[in-house]
Amino acid sequence: LSGILKCAGCGSTLAYSRSSGGFQCIKYAHGTCKPSHYIQADKIEQAILKELDRISVPGVYAESLSDPSGHAEERELIRKELEAMKKMFDRATLAYLAGIDTLEEYESNKSKIRAEIEEKETELAKIPAPPAEQKERNEKIMNVKAVLASNAPTAKKNAALREIVEKVTFSRPDEQVEIFLYS
Repeated sequence: LSGILKCAGCGSTLAYSRSSGGFQCIKYAHGTCKPSHYIQADKIEQAILKELDRISVPGVYAESLSDPSGHAEERELIRKELEAMKKMFDRATLAYLAGIDTLEEYESNKSKIRAEIEEKETELAKIPAPPAEQKERNEKIMNVKAVLASNAPTAKKNAALREIVEKVTFSRPDEQVEIFLYS
């Protein structure tokens, strides 16, 4: 994290201290940044791995990084609606099997839900797909995560992280970690 980790308060680098086993804002150490942005090394490393997990999964955040058309949120909304409809389909089947619904009610519910699913799938197909670059970016993030989680030397981990990350900011008051990826 050396050179990558920045203070969210003032933008200065958070320097590593072997004696404390953590990172502290350089300007705080010189009395010009308040409050302290100290964080233990293992805690920030875990937070970064967690954040890389979050941004590498398909979804609104990851797709919007390289989807200037703004369709990522719309795609995610339709995907969630499809998941809900598939659960409705399963519940209709369970209601029939439990004897709650008659065969006619089950057939009616099943056909309505199927029609809605087909409609949503058609709607999803009409939305432009995210660029192929996103898949490459996710693969790159996954490769970097594998290096970070391994027993590789610190220099190799730093080099891997620098391939995709411009900077990481840490804010002490709310313990917020933000990762800024290269475009």
